[in-house]
Amino acid sequence: MKKSPLKCLFIRSVVCCLSLLPALAGPMSVSGKSQSSPQQVTAFADVPLTHPFHTEITNIAVRQVTLGCGGGNFCPDLVVTREQMAVFIIRALGVFNPPQPSQQPFADVPPTRFGYAFIEELAARGITLGCGGGNFCPDLVVTREQMAIFIIRAIGIANPPAPATQRFTDVPPSRPSYPFIEQLARRGVTSGCGPTTFCPDAPVTRSQMAAFLVRGFGLLDPGEPGGSLSNAARLLEQATFGPTSSLVAHVQSVGIRAFLDEQFAAPASSYPTMPLQPTTIPPTCDSTCQRDNYTMYLVQRRFFENALYGPDQLRQRVAFALHQIFVVSGRDLMQPSWIVPYLQTLDRNAFGNYRTLLQEITLNPGMGRYLDMYTSTRTNPNENFAREVLQLFSVGTDKLNIDGTPQLDAQGNTIPTYDQTVVDGFTKVFTGWRLAAQPQPGVANYIDPMVLVANNHDNGTKQLLDGVVLPSGQTGDQDLTQALDYIFNHPNVGPFISKRLINNLVTSNPSPAYVERVARVFNDNGQGVRGDLKAVVTAILLDPEARGGVKGDSRYGHLREPALFICNILRAFNARSADGASTSDGHINPQSAAMDQDIFRPPTVFNYYPADYSVPGTGGIIGPEFGILSTSTTLRRANFVNTIVFSAIQVSANAPRGTSLDLSGLQALAGNPSALVAEVNRLLMYGSMSTGMRDSIIQAVSAVSSANTLKRARTAVYLVATSSQYQVER
Repeated sequence: MKKSPLKCLFIRSVVCCLSLLPALAGPMSVSGKSQSSPQQVTAFADVPLTHPFHTEITNIAVRQVTLGCGGGNFCPDLVVTREQMAVFIIRALGVFNPPQPSQQPFADVPPTRFGYAFIEELAARGITLGCGGGNFCPDLVVTREQMAIFIIRAIGIANPPAPATQRFTDVPPSRPSYPFIEQLARRGVTSGCGPTTFCPDAPVTRSQMAAFLVRGFGLLDPGEPGGSLSNAARLLEQATFGPTSSLVAHVQSVGIRAFLDEQFAAPASSYPTMPLQPTTIPPTCDSTCQRDNYTMYLVQRRFFENALYGPDQLRQRVAFALHQIFVVSGRDLMQPSWIVPYLQTLDRNAFGNYRTLLQEITLNPGMGRYLDMYTSTRTNPNENFAREVLQLFSVGTDKLNIDGTPQLDAQGNTIPTYDQTVVDGFTKVFTGWRLAAQPQPGVANYIDPMVLVANNHDNGTKQLLDGVVLPSGQTGDQDLTQALDYIFNHPNVGPFISKRLINNLVTSNPSPAYVERVARVFNDNGQGVRGDLKAVVTAILLDPEARGGVKGDSRYGHLREPALFICNILRAFNARSADGASTSDGHINPQSAAMDQDIFRPPTVFNYYPADYSVPGTGGIIGPEFGILSTSTTLRRANFVNTIVFSAIQVSANAPRGTSLDLSGLQALAGNPSALVAEVNRLLMYGSMSTGMRDSIIQAVSAVSSANTLKRARTAVYLVATSSQYQVER
């Protein structure tokens, strides 16, 4: 069968779109240069656009962390005193008028000093203990070593663990700052002052301080001014099911780190527990009963309702990413009540610990059925779960470096993580587990975790990873706990899971350095905890490779998978019911399924699309989502946009309210095609539309009668939403 010209054209247009974007430099070194140089208006006369830290200085100026040094200048090369540092840090943390202390905190900081209240606030937060003898030494110059300690304490890590290996040659373990500097480097705040040095005793200049603050506190990003539209929107593309105007404004107001904190604290929308039904469909169960109790209809509706309206957007987005790693499919689970406990497990553990998630997923009855663990016994073992927990859920098939690249032997070949002997060993570990007792005859228990039948467990020796052998005679619970512990602590897990989450949330082709930075956080969240998914998600979203302005690398980003493509458009234009009177009913899965993403019904344990799919004609660029892009699904994407923009998803037996867009705001601008297209550019592409694309759409909109304002608005949205520039999230 010949390759479709339409698919080739779409792929080529996507790659062309990516290659048109200007180049972006690599991660910033606090001692070197900024990671990007967008065209901005300078805030200070002595900080020109060409200044290496222009964007960082502009960032803190926009956020009013600094007003400069007087006369319209910033004095970027002046050193920072401890008093100035206190003011900068407290303002960067969002406190601009700290309360006056009831008594003088330090003998050498009288109330007459401009930094008096800020220094007290710094001390109250445990960021500083002073310089000794009841003094603060406000006029002493801050060193890079001291700044590292202040920054790490300010983000809530008072006593970071000492790293196992020394990163910088001039920061030995004997220095008190040793673990703080390691934390600073691990978070990508600095790469040192040279290839292997940090220069701990060097003074911090005002420009370097700006970079430390921006990178250390996640003040939006160091590539654009604080509060920029594109920066806030790019975060929301990665952390939610799509930006909305109000949410963009909120992020611009509070900043990225505060937004993430809000999301981590938001109550889970999740999925309500559904009543278990008889395994055999009763003859009295009519078509509506069968739809609601023996198909994925209700949970698919709930998925889209959560995605469109749920306040816990980040949790839902991470849980969906975890679903695509720890795959269970409704194709094999006949009741929605069977899959809901699995979905609740993902939601509950999205910001928890990977080890807990691994335990709960292993004993989840839905997973037990999907990968046959619930029927695996010592006399009739089944290796499905054992193989997939290794290959897909934890360590992968090849041994990895911490940056996710494969380890190679002396001949340049990859090194397998495990062999069939190891699979057999884990298969024995997972024998003896079955569904919990039935709540009533004929009704299988898919709510409670699986239970062990001791006589069905293989209690012989078991070969595990890297030569580890479990002794014979242990209980099934002992074998399970130890086996999962060995998986959890394997060095592959950090880079493997980190890369999969980066792929889903940010980009299909992360740099090895990006993977390494996140994997190190997986290995140690800064407080000696391994597997902290909240810390991992934070590291992914605050990493310099995720943040920043325009991305110039043609390998960056990913095609919007159908669920994201649909939700991004619906959220951008305030999705409502078909009549506009209430909310959407969430019956949107038929549109997603038509694009080959049938929610919670992936075709295989390898997800909706292959994780290693290489986009044809790109020289090896990985694009997993392109694996389900075909001639037909490309047309169905356009057909969905046509339906939702020019009509609606109408009310039907399965769609009690239907779904439509609110384009009233665009209609008001329809008399001015340029203004209309600019607004669609703001809502969908956040100012990134190319000049050629903009001019073409303006021309198309202008061809529509000015009297037909709705058609003009619809034309603009349709042309943007079906474009390759929009469909690739960057």
